[in-house]
Amino acid sequence: MNIKELFLIELIKVQKRKAFWVTVGFYAFFGAIFLWIISQGSFSVNSEIYQGFSLPNDWMSVLGQFKLFSIIYLPVTIILLSSDEFANRTARQNIIDGLTREDYFLSKLILVFFISAVYLLLFIGLGLAVASFKQAVSHNAIRLLEINLFTSYFVLLIGYGTLALFFSFLAQNTANALVFYLLYLFLETIAAPLLSLKEATAQIPMYLPTNVFDTLIDASRFAANEVFQSTDAGKLSTLFAWTFALIYIAAINGAAFYSFKSRDL
Repeated sequence: MNIKELFLIELIKVQKRKAFWVTVGFYAFFGAIFLWIISQGSFSVNSEIYQGFSLPNDWMSVLGQFKLFSIIYLPVTIILLSSDEFANRTARQNIIDGLTREDYFLSKLILVFFISAVYLLLFIGLGLAVASFKQAVSHNAIRLLEINLFTSYFVLLIGYGTLALFFSFLAQNTANALVFYLLYLFLETIAAPLLSLKEATAQIPMYLPTNVFDTLIDASRFAANEVFQSTDAGKLSTLFAWTFALIYIAAINGAAFYSFKSRDL
């Protein structure tokens, strides 16, 4: 079965799932509230001070907050849409109906790309909508700089999405997959400062998967008239960040497929 057919199958499934509309709806709702609040004037969030909201100048500053929303809402969306298919025997039925395991896994990988695109477009759309309503957007609201920023953000979303997909296939249960995903984020969070205590392991945290994904949108990589800048010492260069991110995405998907193919449905 070709990619277009697999995408259409997933699109039909997504449209019928309340979980998709609820999670995406909450993301859009809280994102819109956040943008509306900071557009009113001086406002502080997580020690970062916002002085209004205008585009294209503030794309980078608001992206950090939306990333915090996304690494929860996007994986939850993917887990709810994929893990339930094991509990409801949908995955088994799809194989019985003629899909190969490779086709089925590819359809879920397409789902990750699709959901990632939805969250990216929501971020861009909400930003443009609020800035336009406040008459705080210029004619060149999206420049080459932002195109590269959004591309990096899209890869970040795919990275977190593939982690969610891996735990979905590993657990084959929605609740367990959510717990595993959140536990993994917690373990990486506490591992970084512990590893940094000793000189021999101090550089390891920058190579951990979520840190690599996060560093793709590090503000120091982007300058007004230049694209894909190198970061300060102690951080991965842009080339290495992209290389490791793509390797991790491929490896996580490989592990997910192995888990899926080696187990009974």
